[in-house]
Amino acid sequence: MFTPQTSDILRRIPSIRTFKMGITKSLFYFIIGLLAGGLITTVTDRIYEGGWRGGPTIVWLSIPVTTIYFLLLLGVTAWQPSTSTRLGWIITGILCNIFPFVSGFFPLYYFRALFAVPVALAQFVLLVISLVVVSKIVR
Repeated sequence: MFTPQTSDILRRIPSIRTFKMGITKSLFYFIIGLLAGGLITTVTDRIYEGGWRGGPTIVWLSIPVTTIYFLLLLGVTAWQPSTSTRLGWIITGILCNIFPFVSGFFPLYYFRALFAVPVALAQFVLLVISLVVVSKIVR
């Protein structure tokens, strides 16, 4: 059964109650940011490339990486609940859809881990910084 040490470890694991906003609200605001970022990416791609298909394609192909970023950011907000704000989630959603336009999307450009890992790490650090800075400004 559970020993005192095991119960101490289980108490330290973040539960759904430790999320300041809740997972569904975080996802809702993140999706709002994704939609805004998708619109920005589509219009910018239209200006540079001249077609309307490139922007949505870039956004569509970046969904797996965006999902991973969202799950990692949920982990950050579970670890540090004060970083979860509505504006922070919207901004991170926008950034997640602008990243592929700026640095390329992973399925096409980053077949090698040598290139993909530093780019993904830099993008994730920027997302965490944006969450933290926005949470400090909003307060």
